[in-house]
Amino acid sequence: MPASFYAEKLKVSTQKMNQHTRQFLNKTVTELINEKLLIEAKRLLAYSDKSVSEIAYEMNFNDNSYFNKFFKRIEKETPEQFRKRFK
Repeated sequence: MPASFYAEKLKVSTQKMNQHTRQFLNKTVTELINEKLLIEAKRLLAYSDKSVSEIAYEMNFNDNSYFNKFFKRIEKETPEQFRKRFK
C-alpha cells in the first residue's frame, strides 16, 4: 500500500505523516512500509514452501520481476539467493 493509503486512514496529509516519521524515526513512511514488506517477505521465504511468485502475489506485487527487484535493491541478493542461504 502506498503512503497515501495510510495517510487517508489516519486523516492526515502524506506530508504531515512523513514529517512525523522523519522527526521521531528518522525515516519516511515509504521506508517504514518497505521495511515491513521486507520482513514479511523474508519470513515467508524462510518458513514457507511457497514459490517466490506465490509470495510476490500474496504481498500484492502485481509483477514477480518487480518483487525480485524490490528485494534485491534492499537486500543485495534475490529472494531465491536469500532462501538458499537461509536454509
